[in-house]
Amino acid sequence: MNIASPKHNIIILMLSILIVFVCSTNISRAENFLRLTTNSIDSIAPNPPKGLTLDSDPEFNLGRKGPNEKISNNNKYYVDSENGKDTNDGKSHTSPWKSIEKVNEHSFEPGDYILFKRGGKWYNASLKISQSNLTVSAYGDGQHPELIGAKLVQVWEHVKDNIYRTWSKHKDTIDLLNQNEAFFYYPTQSNSLLTEHASAGQFFHDRNTGYVYINYQSNENPSTNIFLIGSQQHIIELTDTYLDDIVIKNLKISYSNRFGIAPWYQSGNRTYGSITIQDNIFLGNAYSAVALSGTNTFQDVNIINNTIRNNGAEGIYIGKNNTRNEVRILENTIGDKADTFFGWRGEGNDSAFNGDGIDIKTGNNLVLIQNNIIENLTGGFGISSQTGNTLIEGNIIRDIHLEDSDSVAAIEADPQDNIGPFVIRNNTISSIKSHGITVRGSKLADCLIIVQHNMIEIQERGEYSQIGLTSENNTNIHVLENNGTGGKYGLFVKGETPKSTKIINNFFQDSLFSMVIIPQNQLGLTLEGNLDNNGSQ
Repeated sequence: MNIASPKHNIIILMLSILIVFVCSTNISRAENFLRLTTNSIDSIAPNPPKGLTLDSDPEFNLGRKGPNEKISNNNKYYVDSENGKDTNDGKSHTSPWKSIEKVNEHSFEPGDYILFKRGGKWYNASLKISQSNLTVSAYGDGQHPELIGAKLVQVWEHVKDNIYRTWSKHKDTIDLLNQNEAFFYYPTQSNSLLTEHASAGQFFHDRNTGYVYINYQSNENPSTNIFLIGSQQHIIELTDTYLDDIVIKNLKISYSNRFGIAPWYQSGNRTYGSITIQDNIFLGNAYSAVALSGTNTFQDVNIINNTIRNNGAEGIYIGKNNTRNEVRILENTIGDKADTFFGWRGEGNDSAFNGDGIDIKTGNNLVLIQNNIIENLTGGFGISSQTGNTLIEGNIIRDIHLEDSDSVAAIEADPQDNIGPFVIRNNTISSIKSHGITVRGSKLADCLIIVQHNMIEIQERGEYSQIGLTSENNTNIHVLENNGTGGKYGLFVKGETPKSTKIINNFFQDSLFSMVIIPQNQLGLTLEGNLDNNGSQ
């Protein structure tokens, strides 16, 4: 009988270890989520590392495949608003096209680039995307090329008192009127309201005649100023065809009548592939800067490192059941401490149409909202998701507010489905008049919700809580090791009787009430190691 040598045994042992390693790493995405859902609190890392990416987070296994490689000869087409000519071939920066109309007329091939010259401006802009594997970007030096979804107006006719008018052939509803690229006018529903109850900053669009009226509170003629009147619903429109691997980057997308980037029709039943929206500036769009919604669906959505300012309503909106694979919203800046007009088109406390930061509806798979900066928004929340399988991590959120409302929150967990766990961790929140983190959710949804390692500061008492659990189904909610200060409540719990809900090792300080729990039946609630200023639970 042959006896294996020690060297041979070592080789067999190494091969065995390799086989076990390969098998153990071949875990499906669903199994990873199931593992996270069924883990006990003790198995969750007490200090999860900050700055996790999709590729590095073992709890979520959200690896990104990335855009497909370009599959053609990669023709580049150049557009120059000042020195271009539409009679040029557009294939060189020395022979660029001039207009977006010329771009829309051309039939592009997979792998082509459309490049706008930096420093250029295109008014009344509406760019149609109708080819897969297409990149829209910039060339040259200077500021981002600006695509403006509005018409420039400098001629006004005096009507009476402070009322002036200009004529626009636009027959659809106008939702945007801006003065000097800074001040936004709010639309009224009739000319009589504008003239009889006039106040500064209002306009009326008469769709029958095409006239646009403004109430102008100044002694000078408005013709001495620059006015923009919204003329295009979408500045960049995803047309009604199959589109995959679309990249939109390094552009300034401004003053649309509704959306900066959106599908051609919000209920178009169109199936799309992947889209990447990166390194853009969105300024003053009347509704959403990015709106991927309706009955359209996307395979992968990547919204990365964009700046969104002076938006009329939501910054980023992902509609119900819109993504089949994953959503990545990373490192965007939404609002600014000097941005006093974010949410200017909002409809107030009784409406869901306000200047919210990131709004994700139910039924979207693998949502990662990470390392965004969101501040000074007139809206109901900074970040909200109705989808399970959501990770909200490492975001900085400051001053979300809405007049006469006590339901405003920096982060809202509102799951309406059971796709997977919902995790909110390592976020920094500083707000004046809002809740820090609220957990709502449908009675039908019972996904695991983890709120962990967040820093929360609420400046005013009001009826605001650092963390509020107001779900219709207070089941499987784990509030762990958060550090909060201010507000009326450290922790506020109401709604259904808690089940498998655990509040452990939190520090609720400088509030009037450290913890208020409304349900009388608390058998399903675990309270351990929570502290307030007095060092007691």
